[in-house]
Amino acid sequence: MRSLFTIDLDICVRCGHCAWACAELYGVARLVRRGDKVITRVDAGPSTALPAPKLGGPIGALLSGQDPSAEVVPETLMLPNSCQHCENPACMVDCPTGAIGRDPEGEVFIRNALCTGCGACAKACPWDNIQMAPRPADAPRPAGGAAAYTELAVKCDLCREYESGPACVQVCPTGSILRRNPVEELAEVRALLGGARRAGALPSATSVRATLGGAAIAAVAIGVVGAVMQARGLWHAGRGWGWAAGVASSIGFALLLLYAVPKRAVRFWMRRKTPGGRGAMADAERAPVVSRTAPHATAHLAIGLVTWGLTFAHAPWPPGARASAGGALELAFLATALAGIATGLAYAFVPRRLSRIERTPLLPEDFDRERRSLLDRLYREVSGRSELVKKIFERILLPYAKSHVGPLVLLGSGRRLREEEKHLRARIDKVLEGRGAERLAGLVELCRIVVELRALPAQRWLTRVLRVGLPLHVVTFAIATALLAVHVAQAVGH
Repeated sequence: MRSLFTIDLDICVRCGHCAWACAELYGVARLVRRGDKVITRVDAGPSTALPAPKLGGPIGALLSGQDPSAEVVPETLMLPNSCQHCENPACMVDCPTGAIGRDPEGEVFIRNALCTGCGACAKACPWDNIQMAPRPADAPRPAGGAAAYTELAVKCDLCREYESGPACVQVCPTGSILRRNPVEELAEVRALLGGARRAGALPSATSVRATLGGAAIAAVAIGVVGAVMQARGLWHAGRGWGWAAGVASSIGFALLLLYAVPKRAVRFWMRRKTPGGRGAMADAERAPVVSRTAPHATAHLAIGLVTWGLTFAHAPWPPGARASAGGALELAFLATALAGIATGLAYAFVPRRLSRIERTPLLPEDFDRERRSLLDRLYREVSGRSELVKKIFERILLPYAKSHVGPLVLLGSGRRLREEEKHLRARIDKVLEGRGAERLAGLVELCRIVVELRALPAQRWLTRVLRVGLPLHVVTFAIATALLAVHVAQAVGH
């Protein structure tokens, strides 16, 4: 395995841009955001000091003062169901037409012109990383071109047809998605297999702090100067410096709107390779692929801060003093700014807390099914146990799982699930006082299940917190943009 697809759950904001970009390029997402969770140590740079706990996104980097340049960084990773490019691919052996190949760089790929859609590779893959999808109309068909070949085997091929590497990595707004060589970059694997250490590729947070800190200072300075000058009657919204601040604020609005373009225009900046180009594996080794949009998020926040300062400098506060489109615009911009700040803070603090209480990362549609599965496991485990275990289940474990405030208590404790299991078991041992140890078979698994049941509502709440802020920010920004157009039209008309 030379290219391990990983998602850093401590900073992943569960936005889904990675899967969206994949679907935008290929018609169907080859990335499935489900997989195993591991806690490991990742090489990040030459320093020997361990970093402070990570916070996600630009706001997290600003607030934490962290710089992920330590030699070994503890990370909570998810390994999504994406092709791991095995050294001895089982899918290749079972393919009857030779449609699956492996290039000299180790990259496993599928030749669409030879794939008949039989599904043998999907059944053979031990990682369940190959799926069957409708064959696109323009996709090449096997010789003979039978109309019956309606399906095609698809999997992640590191966007091997494109020069810039995996799209999912490039569109991630927090830089949480990376392709890694485990033997070089995961400390435990490297120590086990004797691999060479790879130079760190994580970006420094210094530039993020400098950019956002400078923007905040500039915004405060512009706003204070504007408010003072307005109070003294020296600045006016319709002329001079007040008017110039309004024009600059409008330009800031336009730049803020442009933030959405790179993420949504992935088709335009992903350039196809010329014939005979190197494979994706070779490109990944030559220059590690990093997020293109993460710097855009920092710029978006910085521009937003400065634009708010310019808005203050342009017009007097409070906006209620004048019933006009301009006053409504200020209120709308305040609302979208607050929504944006709330979203940024959620992105900074929630992912790490969510990763602590996840046994397996879940998508929103997975929660109900997971709860039913846990309840089924719980009552199956109770069946056939000793009377002592059943009493413990009835008096301690079941009330623990059903407690309405239990998820909040778990979040407040800051414990990981394994630590919570030990805490619950210690509570039971305290009640038993050393009695009946020989009749406690199955208690460990029951504790594990009820802890997961307690954590599940908290997982759902935190996932919603991550998802609710952005729509509010987008809606209020759309309202502010419409009011800006009306305000500009009124100003030009006068």
